[in-house]
Amino acid sequence: MTSLEEVTQHHCTVHLTHRCAGRNTDEITRSGEGSSQLDVVQVLQELADYGELFTTDRYPSGFRPWGGQLAHVVAGVSKNSGENKTPPARAEVMNPLLTATLFLIHIIAPPALALCTTCDTSQPQLPGPVRTATTARFEQAVRAHLASGEPIEQDEERAVRSKLTHGWNPTDPLLRVYFAALALEGGVWTRSGNPFRPGPGFLYDPRTAAVRPLLEQAIAQVGIEPRWGPAGGPGRPRRRHRRGSLDPADHP
Repeated sequence: MTSLEEVTQHHCTVHLTHRCAGRNTDEITRSGEGSSQLDVVQVLQELADYGELFTTDRYPSGFRPWGGQLAHVVAGVSKNSGENKTPPARAEVMNPLLTATLFLIHIIAPPALALCTTCDTSQPQLPGPVRTATTARFEQAVRAHLASGEPIEQDEERAVRSKLTHGWNPTDPLLRVYFAALALEGGVWTRSGNPFRPGPGFLYDPRTAAVRPLLEQAIAQVGIEPRWGPAGGPGRPRRRHRRGSLDPADHP
């Protein structure tokens, strides 16, 4: 037999007899008690009960081992009509659990799902043309923030800690600026097709010194916030520019 479609009641009966005779298919001794028979019958019947889940192979249409008989009747064991062995959970356990569950479903889940969708659609899709990370590109991105009033994107805390170990002053207003985001907004792409990601030593780069006055002005005027910040309200991300969207030349 190579398919469930070939199974008949005779096969099921023989299989049950074989399993309860003292050995299973691996020749491992079994007890043959009623509970073991019940397990075998339940498995065979559940293959029919959940047949719609099997897309490549299943029992013949309309076939269910032992027809409509219940598994405990076929196995010859009495049905447990008493309470479950596991006692019901106490109210002081269930009530907080249900309250937290409802909070997650009704309050947290809707904006979280919307945020996931926004995150997926906001990421750059394909690399743009190769453009060098010049001072002019950074200044172009900063001026766009000044014009739109959108805050400068804030760098991650781990990156900030790395900057501090590379000589950045904790009071430097540029410390938390995410320069990679400014480069991306300015349409900068490397020859390898990846975004430009300056390291923590970018402090000593001449471009940082050149763009500093304009960038400090922008920080004072529009501020600096994380990419998915509170400006959009609870659970709603701040709008972020896509790759090169600050460059009019990218949109003929």
